[in-house]
Amino acid sequence: MQTLLEQIRRAYLVSTPLVSIATPDAAATVASVTQEIESVQKKNGKHGVLLQWDAVRGMTSTSGKNVKGDLSQLTNNNPEALLNPVEMLSQIVKIEKGSVVFVHNAHLLVAPDGKPAIDIVQGIQNLRDHFKRDQRMLVLLSPGMTMPRELAHDVM
Repeated sequence: MQTLLEQIRRAYLVSTPLVSIATPDAAATVASVTQEIESVQKKNGKHGVLLQWDAVRGMTSTSGKNVKGDLSQLTNNNPEALLNPVEMLSQIVKIEKGSVVFVHNAHLLVAPDGKPAIDIVQGIQNLRDHFKRDQRMLVLLSPGMTMPRELAHDVM
């Protein structure tokens, strides 16, 4: 059986665009997956930023690297624009190839109160083909969630 990091590495290498990870410790998961993806990027001469989004801080770097330029490209120098999850999903289509974006507490966005949130579901669906094309990945982090049927066949 493959470990989580082996699964993520393989998913990244074959350009799997949408991934969901059930984890009790999102911060530790982001740290270990970031380290793994950076290792793959370095080994394969690839580039891309690794970002994380949460409802309070908005978009930040996962590794402490300065990504101010990358973020200003997404926000037109208005970083508060990325606090809104729908706006974030519509803007991250602009991130460079090879990039990964982690979304914390995705279960609260995708299906609050157990019902799919159409704007979030649509935003995720809109990213699928763009991200598949050039090895970008959206990682949905949660303690566990049932994927709405609209996304069930698109998210690994």
